[in-house]
Parts: sequence; structure tokens; C-alpha cells
Amino acid sequence: MNLRLQLALVLVLLTAFGLRVHGLDAESLWADEGYSISLARHDLGEIVRGTAADQHPPLYYLLLHAWITAGESVFQVRYLSVLFGLLAVSLMGWIGRLVGEDRLAFIAAGLMAVSPMHVWYSQEARMYILLCTLGIISGGLCWKLARGEGKPRHWLGFLISSSLAIYTHYFAFFLLCFENLAVALWISRTRQVRNWYRWLAGQVILVLAFAPWIPTALYQARFHRMTWMPVPNWPALRETLILMSTGLTGRTDALYYLAMGWTVCAMLAGARAIWKERSRTQRAALFAFLWWAVPIFLILAISQRYPIFQQKQVLIFLPGLLLYAACALCSLPRWAAASLLTGALLLAGFSLSTLYGDPQKQGWREAARYISLNQLPGDGIYLNPAAADPTLTYYLTEPMPIRGYPPGYDIVRGGWRGELLTPKIAAAELAPLADEHPRIWLVQFSADFWDPGNALPTWLSEHGRLLAEQSFRGVDVRIYETRASNE
Repeated sequence: MNLRLQLALVLVLLTAFGLRVHGLDAESLWADEGYSISLARHDLGEIVRGTAADQHPPLYYLLLHAWITAGESVFQVRYLSVLFGLLAVSLMGWIGRLVGEDRLAFIAAGLMAVSPMHVWYSQEARMYILLCTLGIISGGLCWKLARGEGKPRHWLGFLISSSLAIYTHYFAFFLLCFENLAVALWISRTRQVRNWYRWLAGQVILVLAFAPWIPTALYQARFHRMTWMPVPNWPALRETLILMSTGLTGRTDALYYLAMGWTVCAMLAGARAIWKERSRTQRAALFAFLWWAVPIFLILAISQRYPIFQQKQVLIFLPGLLLYAACALCSLPRWAAASLLTGALLLAGFSLSTLYGDPQKQGWREAARYISLNQLPGDGIYLNPAAADPTLTYYLTEPMPIRGYPPGYDIVRGGWRGELLTPKIAAAELAPLADEHPRIWLVQFSADFWDPGNALPTWLSEHGRLLAEQSFRGVDVRIYETRASNE
């Protein structure tokens, strides 16, 4: 790597750091981030049991457990993701240089640095950015191993990064699907059968590394089906690709159509590189295409029967898409590449300005402040769903008695399962609370999941009086005076 590229990558990393640390604690934690902090506070055994009772493997929470010994502020907790995000940007330069040349390395790292989707999840206390970073390491080493260039340290790095990835999130298995296909295509082309035997041995080692967690994974797949997710269709794929490539989605204005146009142009330019180029860029573009296309289409197909598709979870395949776009730019004439790159930067700028200027996360900090400023002695809180308890408690200035639905939820033991609320269940839940507290705060987000018939607010209105209600970006807060307080 020459000095010019090194200086360029340093500039890219400084830009990436600035974008990821800017406004890091400006927004409130949302429910899943509160869950991350709360679980990470437990000892290691309880963290493993807690994740087993949830729907993810435990690695991220174990790392966060060590990280928060230095502090639990929102900035501190999210800063771990910032570091993973910076490492991912640096690794994109490495993989660009690995599969191509200096120009490809610079463009790939630059696209990752300003990627709105990557910036967003680099500012969130969840496992997705860690998964993305591990995926780059695994994917880059897969390239070397498939080509027969792997040394013992490369095999070790691949096995460690891939094992850590599958202990971070189950979508890592879709990355392994792509890698196996890429290796099979390369070996069939070169007829290096010995590499195939080595690769299969590596896959056996990965299965053995994951074997202790397999019973837990099967249990989670059986009892934690995400039934609330819609079946993805063509518009869902289109929106996902636009989000990954430009960060702009869910709009109907001219800017959205520009984002769609840019995505189509990048896709076609990448296809042109695969079809017409007769160089290393062609192989790199094909590798990058398989990286994002194979997993995403597999997920879409599976989700037709077993819902697993969420846009945030495809972050692990973002490096493949951006590497594909970088290959496309490198294959074009310089004027065309400069035009597309300028368009990418402008679209990313619009998306990032929205990210920084328009709060997107649930407003638990504001909801807790509202409750703390207006609470009276003897007040009680009822949460729907109960899983938001850690996030609300994080922000409350004084402890308050909290109950929620489902009533058996516990962060270590789990308790996600339950039946939809009915008037009878709502009465059984709220009547004892009304006997104990003269006022009840009903705090809800995604209320329709458990209470599509509004049984909770209906019972409270019938057995008390609504005093006030406020909404804080998806968190609805109502305060009721119960009849018991008037008797």
C-alpha cells in the first residue's frame, strides 16, 4: 500500500469517525438498546441464559458486559459500536486492496464511511455493526482461501471471525452460504480439488464450534417466531437495496426517485463489469455480487414461509453491496465514475442530514422525564409490552413500581410468550394495580402487538378518569386517576 493511499484512507477514517460520533447521545435509547444495557449488567452465566431465552446468540452482550465497566452513559454504551464501525471502514479499504487495486480500496472505504445505514447502526447499542465487521473479515479471508492463497494464519482468522459472527447473529449463516458458493465456483473453475477438501474441513470445524449452542438455536427458532413481520415482496427488496445504497427510503419525492435511479445505475454498471471486464475487477465484482445477492434472496425466499426478514439485519451484507458499487465505479470511464460518485455523496449527505436533524428513535428519555416531572407519591406504572421496563427504568429519576404485559417477563428467564389481551385479561391485570395505586401511568409502544383491541385503556377509562396523555416518538403515555382514589 503506497503512501498516497495510506493518507487517503486516514482522511476517510477521520471522516467516518466524525460522522459516527456526531450526535451520538442526542437521541434517547430505544427499547432494544435498553435491553442490551440491562442484560449486559448481569454476570456471564445470566447473560448466556438471558440470550438463550431471547432470540439471539450471546457474543455482543458479553462484550458489552466488559465495556460498560467503564460507564453506562448513552455515549459510552454506543461508543463501542462506533469503534466497530470505524474498524469496518478500515477493513473495507483492506478488502478493496485485496480484491483489486488502490483506487478500489479508496472508493470502497469511502462509500462505507459515508453510508447512512452504516452510520446509523454505528450509533446503536446493538449487535448489528459487530456482525457487519466480522462479516468483512470472514469475507475477505474467504477470497484468499478460495484462490488457494491461504496460509495457516488466514485459515485461523477465517475460522475465528466466522465463529464469532455466528455467535453474534444467526444471519451469519447466510454469509457462509455465499462463501461456500463462491468457493465452489472458484474451485470448479480452477479444478484445485485439494482446496475443496480443506474448505470442507473448515466448515466442519465451524459446525463443531457452534455445536454447544445448536440446541438453544433450535429452541429459539421454534418458540420465537417473528409472526408480526409481513411477508416481504418486490417493493421490500427494492426499498432494502435503496436503503443500503443511498440511505433514502420511505419517501415519495423527487429525491427518492433520484436515489432509485442511482441504485439502478450502480447495479447495471456492476453487471457490466461482470459481463465485459476481463480483469481482476470482473472477479471482484462477481464475488461482491454474490456477497449481497445470494444471502438476501435466500432470506426473502425463506421469509415467504418463516418470517425472518428485517432491513436492519441485512447490514451484514452491506459490505458486499458497497464493494460491488465500488467495482462498478472502477470499471467505468472516469467521467461516469466521477458523476456516480458525486451523486452517491450528495444522496448520502441528504440522508445523513435527516438522520442528524430528525429524531428517529423512540422517545423513552422524554417519556421518563415527563413521568418524573408529573408523578405523585403512590403512582404506579403499567407497561405494554413489559420488555420496555429496562429502558424506562434507565431514565426514571426515581424508582417507581412497574408492572407490565406479558406479566411473566424477566430479562434472564425470558417470558416473551403470551396471549393477546382481552377485556378479561386486562381486568385481571389492572384491577389489583388500581387497588394499590390512586393513579396509574399506562406506557405503551407498539401497543397493537399485545393489545389490538385497546383493552388496557378501555378498562382504565371505565374504572377511572384520564387526566393527561402525551406521545414521545412512538411511546404513548397516559395518566389515569382510578376510582379507588375518589372513594
